[in-house]
Amino acid sequence: MLRTRVRRHHPFSSAYAAAFRHLPSGDTSALRSAAVDYVDTFVPSTWHTSPIRTILHGALFDATGDPEPTTDAFGKVNGMQILSTPTHVDTVIGHARQCCLTTEIILISTRL
Repeated sequence: MLRTRVRRHHPFSSAYAAAFRHLPSGDTSALRSAAVDYVDTFVPSTWHTSPIRTILHGALFDATGDPEPTTDAFGKVNGMQILSTPTHVDTVIGHARQCCLTTEIILISTRL
């Protein structure tokens, strides 16, 4: 779990809002159309045949573990995932620390 102690860019602060000024406006019609097309052509079995994996800098981490089921809020299996190795987790934590230079973070790691 990742918890922040200091939030210099809280989502409702003026500093946070200032970071998003002068952005080009999006083509909402094209975005909506693309989203509807994606939903209309989505194959639910994809969640089972292509398990969730960790991606960092656009690259998938090697799949070293066996796929494990994911469940919805009611405990029903709704897909598969491949858990990251401790080395991969450390890599992601290192990336998070490097990206969050202006925020002091506390990392709480629970390893079995």
